Amino acid sequence: MSERGFTLVETIATVALVGLTVMAASSMTAVHPVATDQLEAQREMLRALDAVLEGVRSGTIPAVSGSVEPSIPVERGLSLQLNVDESQVPDLLRVSATARCTVRGRPMSRSLHTALWRPR
Repeated sequence: MSERGFTLVETIATVALVGLTVMAASSMTAVHPVATDQLEAQREMLRALDAVLEGVRSGTIPAVSGSVEPSIPVERGLSLQLNVDESQVPDLLRVSATARCTVRGRPMSRSLHTALWRPR
């Protein structure tokens, strides 16, 4: 073992490892805000979809296919689409609700499906 200190090779290896660590940490912090925005958008879409389907179940929102206004306050430009179809069982409707929005320039969508019994 040498008493003279670090060799040039050891110094270069240390600088390279520190550089790689800094690059990895900076790339992880750049991904975090994107993931947070996507999760928030998903949460908001699911809340809006749940509110729409509850409105259809309770009768406050008509059970007809088409565009629906969110019944709760939303922060993003969220569009909701309702699709209602007859099923094989009499008086049973298949209801699908789809929410769409754009997060950081990328389109996102989520759907919820349920069945609704409406006697005639």
